[in-house]
Order: sequence, then structure tokens, then C-alpha cells
Amino acid sequence: TAPPPLGVPDWHDFSVTPGLPATQLEDAVVARVAAARNATAAQVLVAWAWRHGVPINPRSMNPSHMRDNIAAIALADQLTDADMAALSSRPNPTCAQDGWYECPTFGPK
Repeated sequence: TAPPPLGVPDWHDFSVTPGLPATQLEDAVVARVAAARNATAAQVLVAWAWRHGVPINPRSMNPSHMRDNIAAIALADQLTDADMAALSSRPNPTCAQDGWYECPTFGPK
């Protein structure tokens, strides 16, 4: 099973790192891309992971979130190279907080 693509907000609080939001869903780059693509932040993060070929498991019991997760796959084709570069350039403090979890081999750590 793949890690959840939206992080684990009840486990990691990125706001302990100066300048970072509490979760990836609140990241300014993610919000900018989401607004440009008329999508949610969650859809952008799922689409970004999908484009990288990362197996994802965006779990939800909410039917609306399930539909959003499916729509994110189509969004992956709409992300531009510039979108992908911006999303991949965001810092990944998760690895510093918890080195065994969600440490991708792409993008800065």
C-alpha cells in the first residue's frame, strides 16, 4: 500500500518549520496551481504524485472526496511542466521530521 499523497496531518505538523504551512493542502504553490486549474489542493497533490508514477492511496469514506480523487487523475494530464517543477521544488520537511516515511527520490528534501 502506498502512503497517503496528502501527508499525515495528524502526525506531521509542517508549521514547526519556519515559513511552512501546517499541511501540504495549505501550501501557497499548491493553492496557486489549484486555482489556475480550477481544482482543489488535494486534487493537485494527487495529480502531481500520479504524474510522477507514484502509486497513491487517497483514502476517503466521503463520496464527494472519492469523486474528487478520481477527477485528479484527469487533472494529471493538465498539469504543465512549469506546474510540475513548481510543485516538485517545494521543501519536504517530512523527511527531516520522520525519515522513514514519505521520503521521495524526486524533488528537494
